[in-house]
Amino acid sequence: MTASGISSIDNYECGCGPMDSLRAIVAETPGVFGARFSGAGFRGCIVALAAPEHAATAAAAIRVKYTSSHPELAQCADVVITR
Repeated sequence: MTASGISSIDNYECGCGPMDSLRAIVAETPGVFGARFSGAGFRGCIVALAAPEHAATAAAAIRVKYTSSHPELAQCADVVITR
């Protein structure tokens, strides 16, 4: 999943600075198996797979790290957990 996300950046120039940053933050978060763009990164979102028992902790960590990296985007940086 993460390799596919990186491929879309390298091969198709998908994404932008804040989205690339978010994808990297999500992919590096403990409990997350992988992350990639959906919507090609153009005002799209990041989709990630996480272990259910780590999802809430991972979501909180992602929110904190991303909003500290991009405070100007804090109000539009939702983290949603689904099953």
